[in-house]
Amino acid sequence: MEQKQLNREQQEVLALLKEIDAVCRKNQITYFLSPRLTLCATEGKPFPSNPLSGNILMKVSEMERFRKAAEAELPEGRALESMKNNPRFPGFFLRYENKNTLCYRLYEGRNYQYPGIGINILPLRVKNASKRTRAWDQRLETGWVQTCDNDRYEMDLYRFVCGWMVRLLGIFGRCSLGKRIYDRLCVSQASEEVKKYELRWSRRMSYSYPAAVFETAKDAMLEGETFLIPGEEDAYLKTTFGKNYKNRSFRDEPSPLTTMISARISCEDFLREAGPLKKLVKARRRQFLADNYADRSKEYFNWCWEYARLCADRKELTADYTGKKEYIRNLWENRDLARLEKAFQPYKKMMNRCLDAEEIFEPDPEILDIYLGYLEETGALKTLEKIRTYRK
Repeated sequence: MEQKQLNREQQEVLALLKEIDAVCRKNQITYFLSPRLTLCATEGKPFPSNPLSGNILMKVSEMERFRKAAEAELPEGRALESMKNNPRFPGFFLRYENKNTLCYRLYEGRNYQYPGIGINILPLRVKNASKRTRAWDQRLETGWVQTCDNDRYEMDLYRFVCGWMVRLLGIFGRCSLGKRIYDRLCVSQASEEVKKYELRWSRRMSYSYPAAVFETAKDAMLEGETFLIPGEEDAYLKTTFGKNYKNRSFRDEPSPLTTMISARISCEDFLREAGPLKKLVKARRRQFLADNYADRSKEYFNWCWEYARLCADRKELTADYTGKKEYIRNLWENRDLARLEKAFQPYKKMMNRCLDAEEIFEPDPEILDIYLGYLEETGALKTLEKIRTYRK
């Protein structure tokens, strides 16, 4: 397959991947390309056009080794951010960045000291501590992320409590708290016997891989360069994309409208020209809350309108089936299922609409009993049980 010429942003992502690969090979650190990049390397898929797609995976112990090795020999114009050196860093991972570029996400405000094009180094997590320890670690991490600048998600009670817990713990210094949480998570993830690794891709998306997938690493070519992918790449890609991953196609997704990306502008120059971002963050937060309220109101009014239409249609159909009661009774007594099926077609559609609203359509108790008997005769047992659940 003929390779497509990479644009400037894609070239920056590839260059950062090469720099990370050089550090890892020099210090014998194992890493793995993300599922999307692995699919590009093994199946010849096009390189992602969105610069935010640059991700690699590491086991937690390897990630900590990389952090120490990279910080010891960090090239000029590069930055490695984490909870260890940035009091607003949004989570337990690393980000290797090019300070001579710009990748500023409006919804994340001041989370990154150097918001340039970069590579996220995501940890492969294990479950080896006690349930109580895991629950406490999750509350700490959730609270930490909740206290960072992030306008993409709504607040719920659990995140509200976790956020205030972290605020209280960090009353004497957020920098030291971030270091303590980072070190605690590294220690809790240390294990010799691992059965599964978990990759938390986002707040609502995570994947669980057998440990054998990451037992070994092997070389693969991506845009003419050599990188590491899991030894069991078939199981790796099947777990992520499904059995037909080879036929999966990806749309050429542009960068989000809320992200300013440039390979020509330095993030330091941008921050210097933009000035303090606190007002921008507060303004976006107010707009985010206002939009959420408007969306919820719109959703509620739409639901009210749809329910009013349901009630009107149900009343009309009730009158229709009340007049057909004698006809439907005769069909049922003669077990004429073919004609009964035709007679019950509007009834079935209305019943499905009512079940979606967690109600049932009961124009007449006798007609409903006949319909339930008809469902039992035709083997529609799932619908039958669902109707009996809502029937008083």
